Amino acid sequence: MFKKTFHIKMRIAPEDKGILNNQNWIDISKSYAKKIGFENNLYAVYIHMENTDKEHIHIVASRIKKNNLAVRDNYTHYKNMDFARMVEQKYKLRKVKRRLEAIRKEEDFISQDKRTILLKDKILKAVTFSDNLDDLIFILKNQNIKVKVGRGISFTDENGIKKRFCNRQKTLS
Repeated sequence: MFKKTFHIKMRIAPEDKGILNNQNWIDISKSYAKKIGFENNLYAVYIHMENTDKEHIHIVASRIKKNNLAVRDNYTHYKNMDFARMVEQKYKLRKVKRRLEAIRKEEDFISQDKRTILLKDKILKAVTFSDNLDDLIFILKNQNIKVKVGRGISFTDENGIKKRFCNRQKTLS
């Protein structure tokens, strides 16, 4: 079964606070709708945490077109990266290096997000005191860090800062 709606959150770096106004966000959302292919569908855009360093927008769109076919959403992550580069350039925002782009170019990714350093240190310290995953989860839970296990493992601290680890195998061609 396919998803009938599409949702994305777009944010700017905290140091870019105040660069974008409401009209910029509206223009960005319209450009994004056109890039992804749902500009003629119903969609809503709202600004969240306006005028804070966590300011961002949410776009929620119907994927169902007038002809009852769905907007294709394959390779959206690559379209998102290209779109982000365009927005960074057009509005003179800080260019953020992203993990997926490094993977795409087969480069090592070194996060520029300094907020994750404390979280990473807490995780590594908890790992040294843990004998198994249950121990790790227990120790981190007592530090107000949520752990989610799926295809990889993700950690979220009390401030909403996330750190993910995935088991990706590189294939040789």
